[in-house]
Parts: sequence; C-alpha cells; structure tokens
Amino acid sequence: MTNSELLAIMLGSGTPNESAVKLAQRILAHYDNNHGQLSKRSVENLCEFHVVGLSKATRLTAAFELVRRHKQSPQERVQLNSSQSVFDFL
Repeated sequence: MTNSELLAIMLGSGTPNESAVKLAQRILAHYDNNHGQLSKRSVENLCEFHVVGLSKATRLTAAFELVRRHKQSPQERVQLNSSQSVFDFL
C-alpha cells in the first residue's frame, strides 16, 4: 500500500468531491511528503485542512502517538546469527 492509501484508511472517508486517498495525497503534499513533519502536527493544525474535523484529526494524532510510543519501547529482537537459529525461528 502507498503512504496515501494508509493515511486514507486512518482518515476513514473523504467527501463527495474528494476521495479519502486524494485528501491524504493533499495532506502529504502539504508537508512535502515528510511523514515526520506530518506526525508532529497538532489536532488544531490538522483541522485546518478542509474536511478534516476534530474526529479525523484526533484519530490521526492518536495513530502517530502510538507509533512514537512503539518506537520508544524496547523491541524484542530475535538474533539470527546462524543457520540453526534461522531454522529454529521458522
């Protein structure tokens, strides 16, 4: 899936004149396709886009916060350093 499609899923819907994918493309283009910049926007900033209301902006902000928290948490990594460890992993 493209970044626009993933963002469109989080948005949920567009309008009769603009699909959710087109809205997502417009939002991404506004931030030069820089996901880091988009993820730092506040609910108020996101509401400045036509058809992005409080509900959609809150949903996006919550999703970005989940990603931030996931990135900060210690990750369980499987160490695959031999053919036996790969076999055991599979």
